[in-house]
Amino acid sequence: MFLYYHAIELYLKSFLRFHGISAKQLQSIRHNYRSLLSQASKCGLVLGELENEVLSMLDGKTWSRSRYLEIGFSQYPSLSALSETSKSLRQNVAKVLRDAGQPVRMPSHKKPSSGPLAAKGSSSKSPS
Repeated sequence: MFLYYHAIELYLKSFLRFHGISAKQLQSIRHNYRSLLSQASKCGLVLGELENEVLSMLDGKTWSRSRYLEIGFSQYPSLSALSETSKSLRQNVAKVLRDAGQPVRMPSHKKPSSGPLAAKGSSSKSPS
């Protein structure tokens, strides 16, 4: 879960940096997702209902609990909702950057065809 929280935070912060928010200002926001979302919305980031719902559930306490494995009752977004929110933010922020002529590197998610991570049943030809 933590990696989704971290990715979401970094996508929002990269969007804000692109729109002129200084690194020092972002440091003062820390892990306050509501503040990040509020500022990103003011800069023109438009998100869907799911993304807004997920981000409204996140706060610095959620981030801390997931990072340091704190126990106790808490309500978290589902993994699928976090995944969709992360993907959506990645795509939205990448589009803004690409449209402005900035280089964007996106993961290809290609499955390896050989080696230990290759799908079962696939065979690799060994050199003769």
